[in-house]
Amino acid sequence: MKPEDLLFAPVVLPLIGAALVIAAKAFLSRKVVKIVEYIGAFLGLGLPLMFFAIIYPTISNGVVIYGIIGGWHESVGITYQFDGLAWLVNILTYSVCAAAWIYSLDAGPEGPSFTSVFLILTAALSATIITSDIFNLFVCLAIVGISSYILVASTDKPGASLAAFNYLIISASAMVFFLIGVYGLYRITGTLSYQGITETLPDHGGTSAIISVALIIASTIIRVAIMPFSGWLPDAHALAPHAVSAVLSGVLIKVPLF
Repeated sequence: MKPEDLLFAPVVLPLIGAALVIAAKAFLSRKVVKIVEYIGAFLGLGLPLMFFAIIYPTISNGVVIYGIIGGWHESVGITYQFDGLAWLVNILTYSVCAAAWIYSLDAGPEGPSFTSVFLILTAALSATIITSDIFNLFVCLAIVGISSYILVASTDKPGASLAAFNYLIISASAMVFFLIGVYGLYRITGTLSYQGITETLPDHGGTSAIISVALIIASTIIRVAIMPFSGWLPDAHALAPHAVSAVLSGVLIKVPLF
């Protein structure tokens, strides 16, 4: 099997696990659901770590693996790339997420609903890391945001829902500016791929390019809670379940910066 065929495993496997857990909750008994939940978590959090071990010899030799969703031409398809830095950040993501999910079995929250949303969040984080298409990056960050809002509110702590709502409003507002910046870059360069923008943008400088890039940088600064745009951070992290807070602190606010 070619490395390109395995490229999407860290994204697809958590989604398959989440789908199994959701289907089990809808159609099976509670006892069976618990078993399926563990199977889904293993598919979504355990098997990707095995994938990283398999792909390491290739990545350690400096090889950069490219892929296009659906076999489309590069000019119209959604492109992904996987290099050594993406491997390292993915290892960090899955290690923290796997440990946090195991911790949640004892400390809570637990159950198929929590596990399915948690797996979707993990898949979106991995997709964010390996995408090389700026509009797809916007979509991935939006999924990361929606999943994290739900997880922050998945506790009985007073004020958790309000903290999640504040996080939602601030993050969603930031992503509006991100999308405007993406539109600006696409209008200037005619492409959404990182490589295409990098090659084309130097020849199309000017005020529009500066504003577009500034909007993307500003929205990312808000998402990663860099001072003084970190007002949403204390409540969301303090009131979230401990397992979720670990993912927020250790991974979620780091990945957009990466």
